Amino acid sequence: MSASELPQRFPNSLSPFQSMVSGFRPFIEGFQQIYISARWALKLSWATHAKLITRLSVVTLIQGMVPAAMALIVRGLINAAVAAKQQPDASFSFMLPWIGLGIAITILESVGRLAQQYFTLRLNDDLTYNLTSRILQHSAQLDVATFESPRSEDLVHRAQQNVAIHFAQFLVSIFSFANRILEIGSLTIVLIVLEPLTIVILLPLAFLYLLFQWDLSKREYIEERNLTTKRRWTNYYTSLLMGRHSVSEIKMLNLAPLLLKRCQELLAEFHNQSKKRYARNFLADSLTSLLRRLWFMVCW
Repeated sequence: MSASELPQRFPNSLSPFQSMVSGFRPFIEGFQQIYISARWALKLSWATHAKLITRLSVVTLIQGMVPAAMALIVRGLINAAVAAKQQPDASFSFMLPWIGLGIAITILESVGRLAQQYFTLRLNDDLTYNLTSRILQHSAQLDVATFESPRSEDLVHRAQQNVAIHFAQFLVSIFSFANRILEIGSLTIVLIVLEPLTIVILLPLAFLYLLFQWDLSKREYIEERNLTTKRRWTNYYTSLLMGRHSVSEIKMLNLAPLLLKRCQELLAEFHNQSKKRYARNFLADSLTSLLRRLWFMVCW
């Protein structure tokens, strides 16, 4: 069989490169969707309060550079201490600038964290007012059939679950992600300057961690979205069991045990899924902390 006959005899076969690209295609498509959503969120937030977004961006930039700066300061302090120890008559006064820089960076990092919390709370209030008003204005323009349609029930339920808070959380996640990228990028630059060979080991670990974090976030989003209908049913059972307009009929027809059983089944399902999600988040946070500490220690 000649090489030219292979595509005809095996039209569905893929080369290793094509297989690798197809494997990363969901990741690329998901990243594109996140980029579009993040761009829309930042655009809407900028229209709501441009000054707060600018201040949050500046604080995020400073926070992202702090680990690399601390790594350089600690390295310089250790080198200065070693040099002073090798010279018996040397004074430790030349170590004071490094100590002063370390104190200044620590204060800057603490103030930046407090400023980030303050700006986030301010932006959260502005978004709550703006987005809630826009949602109510949009719902007032919809016809009755939209609210009565079964296809719109989950959408209406999600709109009633304080969209502004979830939007603010998504915006905070964007800045948190940017902060992590800046930390890794700045520390990577430091490593390239100091120890280029360590990049060969740490960059694959960072890439694997990124894939793991992506799969974790995607799975959590899919699970939460699939639970919308069940959460709506939980609210319905709760309203029947505790609503003053329905409690008399529920007691008269003796429906409380049935409704309570169904509600408890859904709550147990939520509880089990939450435990699994918390365990995955704990593992992800542990890997994040380990990777950051490893990156920081190598910079020493």
